[in-house]
Amino acid sequence: MTDTDERPVDVATTRRHYEAGFQCTSYAEAERLHDHLVGDMRRLIPEVEALRPGVQGDGLSLLELVIRRAREHLEMEPETWQSAPVAQVYDLATCTRALLTLYEFPGLVSEAPTNPVGM
Repeated sequence: MTDTDERPVDVATTRRHYEAGFQCTSYAEAERLHDHLVGDMRRLIPEVEALRPGVQGDGLSLLELVIRRAREHLEMEPETWQSAPVAQVYDLATCTRALLTLYEFPGLVSEAPTNPVGM
């Protein structure tokens, strides 16, 4: 599979996948969910990357962090994820949820303040 998936983002299915990832407790389930979550991330990354031109400051930092972490998951060696599959699926679910949130609500980063209160 390439770094992107040509199928459109299916928000409801992606949400079901990451919610199942948060509840995952078995190796067999983790194996199945891993493939779904990786596919979801491959579809979401280019969509979230497309937001870059309209984002500045802290919003851009957040966007870059989420994309970087998603790419780290995609580049993970199979042995690494298989050493703790349930924990890795939880991490994949967290990253997928962050990508989906940015995809659904791009204003979260495009309207992010450059100097948040309290910083």
